[in-house]
Amino acid sequence: SFLALNDSDEFNKWNSIRKLYSMAVLKLTESKDQSNEILELLKKPLKTILENAEDDPLFTVKMLETPKDTEIWNKVDIIDVDNIFNATEYLKTFIANNFEDILKVHYFKYNKNKVDDFEKAKQFRALKNYCLILLSYTEKDEFVKLAFEQFENSTNMTDTIAALQILTHTESNERQKAFQMFYDKWQKDELVMDKWFALQALSKMPNTLEKVMSLIEDDLFSIKNPNRVRALIGTFCSENTINFHKITGEGYKLLTEVVITLNELNPQIAARLVSIFNRWAKFDATRKSLMKNELVRIKNLENLSNDVYEIVNRALLMEEN
Repeated sequence: SFLALNDSDEFNKWNSIRKLYSMAVLKLTESKDQSNEILELLKKPLKTILENAEDDPLFTVKMLETPKDTEIWNKVDIIDVDNIFNATEYLKTFIANNFEDILKVHYFKYNKNKVDDFEKAKQFRALKNYCLILLSYTEKDEFVKLAFEQFENSTNMTDTIAALQILTHTESNERQKAFQMFYDKWQKDELVMDKWFALQALSKMPNTLEKVMSLIEDDLFSIKNPNRVRALIGTFCSENTINFHKITGEGYKLLTEVVITLNELNPQIAARLVSIFNRWAKFDATRKSLMKNELVRIKNLENLSNDVYEIVNRALLMEEN
């Protein structure tokens, strides 16, 4: 905490606060009470960095960014998907609730101020957008409405995507309107529409798996389009940990079906996707068994490509290691 507040080297400051974040998450997976001391130690450096945000907006964003749950996976012997996910979410909620006022000040100030210098404008956009993302963790309706207003009034793709990043995690009319408006405007632009698919695949909402399956049937989705497959299936399976790793195993089955299809169409993409199963042996017994079943199912395919076989075989050997 002292180094995060006082070190003259920015990397050391950042590295120190990242260590505190990781320690807090690990304590939160054990007990919220046990994490209180570390959470308290975060307050002073965070307060200082937010008070001086204008000096270096991008560094402020880096200091505010908490570890992803997949980073915490590297620090544990057995991956407890739900517990680690909930702990990383709680940490963001803690920051949002404790610094709501100053986060709002920064958001409104930099949302209105127009900076002529391109580089500075980019930095202030990054800061105000991350402030709004954190504010959304207070789960107050006002910030959902602010995100939709930003989406409607946006004059650049950075602000548009940041607003959708917030709305995708909400069950709201604003979310439905925004994604439909984005679709109507950009449906003929392939690269931009990849973002549309990916943002929906990232949603923490409990019905996201069903939404992904419905998007596979969308006219703009093609299993033969590698970028579209990466945007929708790749994003869901590698980044949406809470929904892909549902204890039912439905996410694993979806990935297997896609890999089986791509095994003949595009073995390289199939191999890249199936590598998402690589850490299967580190999960709890139920998920471990479910993933192993899918790997064996793929390995037993007739005409299995060399690309996919190599990844699957190596993954199955991990249990022995």
